[in-house]
Amino acid sequence: MEMKSKLLLLWSFFLLLSLSSSSSIFEDEKHYFSHEPIPNFPPKETPQYGSPTNCGTPQQGIPTPTPTPVTVNPPIVYTPTPTPVTVNPPTIVYTPTPTPVTVNPPVVYIPTPTPVTVNPPIVYTPTPTPVTVNPPIVYTPTPTPVTVNPPIVYTPTIPQPSSPPFTCNFWKSHPTMVWDLVGWRGTLGSLFGIPTVPGFSHNANLMQVLSNARTDGYGELYREGTASLLNSMVHGKFPYTTSQVRESFIAALRSNQEAEVQARIFKTANEGGN
Repeated sequence: MEMKSKLLLLWSFFLLLSLSSSSSIFEDEKHYFSHEPIPNFPPKETPQYGSPTNCGTPQQGIPTPTPTPVTVNPPIVYTPTPTPVTVNPPTIVYTPTPTPVTVNPPVVYIPTPTPVTVNPPIVYTPTPTPVTVNPPIVYTPTPTPVTVNPPIVYTPTIPQPSSPPFTCNFWKSHPTMVWDLVGWRGTLGSLFGIPTVPGFSHNANLMQVLSNARTDGYGELYREGTASLLNSMVHGKFPYTTSQVRESFIAALRSNQEAEVQARIFKTANEGGN
């Protein structure tokens, strides 16, 4: 609309200039024809507003003026005002620049581990690697002497058997009598003076030896030989002395057959035979 208004204003300006030039020419021509008879023109009608007129048609006898070009200095330059264009919906999307946020102390995300169940479970069985030591290492512990001040003198209470000698089952069911003779620290190895015994622990106490459940010749030798050793310590008329019982016991450890034979001999003596 603004551009149309400017164009209309400019056109009106040029029209006014043209009419001004035409009026001057007409006055000059009027003086030129002042001595000529004036034609009989019809009466001039008064134009009415709102009705069409013939102002654009030249009257008879009046020449049409030629418009004189008008030069405007400085020239008028028309600069149209741009019409804003509204896009609906808008296609321009504003993307804001994110502002970094600093958290102090920093937030550390620690995910919760998800347990993994393997069915069937995987069992790792490592293969043992044998280690060979050459020469073999033999550990020999150094005994630490213990000094007791004043010294403790152990005096065992010798039981008075009612019907000596006693069987293996008798000694097994009377542990107090055994402790009175050898003490509760007495072991198979310490009483017989041997570091090892086949198929059994040399550190076993006498109650464990008397109650062992082995069914071979060694098991029988351990039971009956221990009972014979105890009988030799409490019964003066026992067929074998304590030293003889130890020597026969150690000699019978060479094989299971010899252990079985010697066990029968000890059992006979424990039951009162010769």
